[in-house]
Amino acid sequence: MIFIDKINAVGYIRVSTIKQKKEGKSLEGQEAEIIEYCKKNDIDLINIYRDEGISGGSIEPRDEFKEMLNYVLTNDIDTIIAFKLSRFTRNLMDLTNTINLLDKNGVNLIFIEDGINTQSATGKFMSYIVGAVAEMERENTSDFVVMTMEQNALKGNWNGGIVYGYDSNENKELVVNEEEKIIVEEIFEFFSQKNWGYKKIANHLNHRGVKTKKDTDWSVNSIKQILDNPIYVGKIRWGQHRDWSKKRRKGKNEEFILTEGNHEPIISEETWEKTQKIRKVRGKKSDKIYEGNFLLSGLLRCPQCGASMISHKTKKRNGKGYYRYYQCSNFSNKGSSVCRSNLVNADLAEKAIIKKINKFVQNPEIIATIVKEIKSQSQIDTQPYIRDLQVIDKELAKVEKKKKENLQLQFNEEIDAETLSEMNSFLREKEEDLNHRKAVITEELNLLQSNTILDANEIQAIFESFNLLFEKANTEQKKKLLRSIINEIYVNNSDNIKNRTIKQTKFYFEPQEIPELVASKKQKNFATCDDRVHLS
Repeated sequence: MIFIDKINAVGYIRVSTIKQKKEGKSLEGQEAEIIEYCKKNDIDLINIYRDEGISGGSIEPRDEFKEMLNYVLTNDIDTIIAFKLSRFTRNLMDLTNTINLLDKNGVNLIFIEDGINTQSATGKFMSYIVGAVAEMERENTSDFVVMTMEQNALKGNWNGGIVYGYDSNENKELVVNEEEKIIVEEIFEFFSQKNWGYKKIANHLNHRGVKTKKDTDWSVNSIKQILDNPIYVGKIRWGQHRDWSKKRRKGKNEEFILTEGNHEPIISEETWEKTQKIRKVRGKKSDKIYEGNFLLSGLLRCPQCGASMISHKTKKRNGKGYYRYYQCSNFSNKGSSVCRSNLVNADLAEKAIIKKINKFVQNPEIIATIVKEIKSQSQIDTQPYIRDLQVIDKELAKVEKKKKENLQLQFNEEIDAETLSEMNSFLREKEEDLNHRKAVITEELNLLQSNTILDANEIQAIFESFNLLFEKANTEQKKKLLRSIINEIYVNNSDNIKNRTIKQTKFYFEPQEIPELVASKKQKNFATCDDRVHLS
């Protein structure tokens, strides 16, 4: 008697929409088809893996799919069975790589409805054809949805999203929120009639306890967004920012759609036009006329909230020149409900820092320990930084893919335009956070890599010639020079500006050998804090 070993198989089922996931019908249907197929063909079904509410555009977010591949490659499994190839993947590259991987390990794929079995050359070829069609459909869907939204905007219809001053009804139409309408009218009135600035308006609203649609404090930027949005004068604007995630502000489209909307306006055309004229005039004024002379912007920390401190100037009473200060950036952006100005005299602060640095660089023993530290940093392993950047890049790729998946859901009418906008709003915030983390890590990595190139003798020469270099440098060069050796500067907290002086300066290179050196020779010149050495 001849015994034929049974085929061992696992099944894979997937649904891509929240609706399907909740109802469960599609999953149950796929599972039933796989079980029935195995019974008819005398296949031993070991397990069924399921990914619920996840797109087939990429393998990366599908944990069950990856777990299935791992199990198949480490156990005695002959076949993977899916109801349909599009349930398995909609990415041709993923399909090709997976088939090649499984083929090398003697595992074949069966797609029941497509009639495909990769055990044969014909079946493998057919899987590539069907996979190519699935991927093309997925890409075309994104383009079609964008086209649909564009046509919707041309008809004066709202494409979804969170808009302060409006809510949406059951027909996904904009309806005026009467309470928020009053605030919108006030914002335009304060700006166009009372000549208030963005910060003053934000500060006023924050003091009254008024919150944004997302229940956050008002900022300069959120006020600007209100004053810049033509939706309040009854118009629909769409397509102003194309490829925003890739091009940022360079991706601003000057040929955007602006048409009469089907919703009720909150402000008059006259108010809107006056507002835009004022914004245009103010836009020509540079807010940073004096910024170039502020050497410590971003290095100083607010003594109250810890935010960075930025430039601030006031005209002298005689009208000749300005008084220079540093002030809390939170106060500058959101007003006194968040923090105080905590002004620091810029002239005194900068003189104090330069004096500290002079003491720092004129001590040969300190220079020697710094050079030694720089040499040791040349041995620092940069691989962890590189790996972190690779992880972030993968996350950014996932965000981009998720945006396309959301468009497909809207195209299939499984979510509405408003939900699409809300989902993409979350993704944009995620993307901005990832890009910020990437920038920080990249900066740290560049710093480490630059240190590996620096010659210790050159560093010593730079420190010893600091005064001469600083004196001859222009403003931007001075800023870069200071930022190359200073990490943060802390300020004494006081209600009196005269007492709001430099408390502590944290330098980048502060070797641990200095405390012993100081204790025996020059103790009075230094102050030690948090196991780091800071000039007093």
